[in-house]
Parts: sequence; structure tokens; C-alpha cells
Amino acid sequence: MLCLTATTFISPSIVSLLNLSGAPHRGILVEVIPAMIVTSGLTNAIVCGLALLCFQIYLWWMLKNNETTLESHEDDDDDKPNYDMGTSRANIQSIFGKNWLLWFLPIPTTPGDGFTFLEKFKSDETEEE
Repeated sequence: MLCLTATTFISPSIVSLLNLSGAPHRGILVEVIPAMIVTSGLTNAIVCGLALLCFQIYLWWMLKNNETTLESHEDDDDDKPNYDMGTSRANIQSIFGKNWLLWFLPIPTTPGDGFTFLEKFKSDETEEE
């Protein structure tokens, strides 16, 4: 879609530049082409920004539910382990660690060894239902 938009904006300039009767018009070179390039760049930035925003919202939703991408697309199954700790804060801390000051530093802060993860165990009441 973005390529189609950029092509639509730039095509009239290209056609007028290929004018065989003489040199291209100075007005097109000075005013129109830079405006089309800026418009194309702005459109590209808006589309990519919206796509990244949607992706970021989806990733934060998975983080607060303590799920991976594959787990979020699977059907609900009682046999799969439940890594949801109950609250969004507990789920985020199970990934990033307890100290929020260290979340953005590239050091290991998660509890455990990276191969085993905490699970929320079902109580006897939920198994009877």
C-alpha cells in the first residue's frame, strides 16, 4: 500500500520530466518533487509508526498475561502450564525481575535459570469444577 501511495505521488513528476519537447520545467524540479518526497516520507513514517504502535500494544498485552507469541495463538487447553501469576505487575516482574531500575539494562535480572519458569498451580477447587 505504501509503495502504491509513493508511486502515485511521484508518477506525475516523472512523466513531466520525460517531456521530449525540451528541458524539464524548473518549477517541477524546485517545488513539486521535494514536496512529493517529503509527503512520501511522511506517509511512510505514519504507516510504519502505526504498525509499530499496534505491535507494541500486542507485545505489552502478552507481557502482562505472561504469554509467548505461540501461547497466545494456541487454543485454551487445561493441560498446558499456566504461567500467569495473577496480576500484571507479578507477570512483568517474572520477566524483568523485581528491581524496575534494572529493567532497561542488559543484565540478567529474571529469577531462575532461563530454562525453568514459575507456574501458577491450580487449586483443588478449580480442578473439581
